[in-house]
Amino acid sequence: MADPVKWEALSSTEQSVLKAFQGEWSTLPDKTQSSLRRWAAKPASERARIKQRFGDWKQLSSSQQQNVAKQLK
Repeated sequence: MADPVKWEALSSTEQSVLKAFQGEWSTLPDKTQSSLRRWAAKPASERARIKQRFGDWKQLSSSQQQNVAKQLK
């Protein structure tokens, strides 16, 4: 697993994309930091697409989410 990375060691692009996490960055588990850094490395268009899909998912009711999850198994 990756070692924790200090906020100051992130690139300016990573800091810009991940600025909402700056205050808590040092407390995030290594795995979470790694996932967020992968997110920041994606092209802006890909991040926007994923964000839209996640928003669509959140608008579904619990039963709709369960039905979709069953279909994906």
